[in-house]
Amino acid sequence: MSYDLSNGDKNFSMQDLVNIVGQNALQMQTVISTVQSTAKEVKKISDDFDDFKAETRANIKDIKENGEIETEDVDLIKNLVHRKVIEVLGLPLDVPRRKWTSEQLAYYKLYSGAVYGACYREVRAKGHLAGKTPKTRAKNLKDAIKDVESWYPAYGLETLKLKAEKDRAARIEKERLANMKADQMALARVGKA
Repeated sequence: MSYDLSNGDKNFSMQDLVNIVGQNALQMQTVISTVQSTAKEVKKISDDFDDFKAETRANIKDIKENGEIETEDVDLIKNLVHRKVIEVLGLPLDVPRRKWTSEQLAYYKLYSGAVYGACYREVRAKGHLAGKTPKTRAKNLKDAIKDVESWYPAYGLETLKLKAEKDRAARIEKERLANMKADQMALARVGKA
């Protein structure tokens, strides 16, 4: 039985009032139960969202650390290696190459290849700089930069210079032999004609 309290009838029996209070209590209990259930669901959704945010942050951090370095970082490493080669060769860092003397340019041309090769080879051996610079992991960038900045040829500059001179002599001899063979082949063709 439902009671309409808006009809202006103020004469309720005690039993009627107990029934009204009981109905209100049941309705309130239903509302409270619904609110509690909804609160549990909202809490669960909130916890799930917090877990999702934490997992997403961890994934982003992982991607940043294990991802490859940016183009700007590759250029930075190349510039650091270039400066280090010039420094190791004892050439002026504060003077642009186009203003170097012809002796400085010849010295750079003769020895820089060996020094570049040694620098990259020895820095990569430390494990922070990848075999191909753009493949370097972002998490290793700072250590790779420190490795380049602190590098000096493991066997000394004089050893690298000797190697460069031997390589140059071998290259000249190889060119001389190739030219000599080409000349012989040309003479043989002329002789057959």
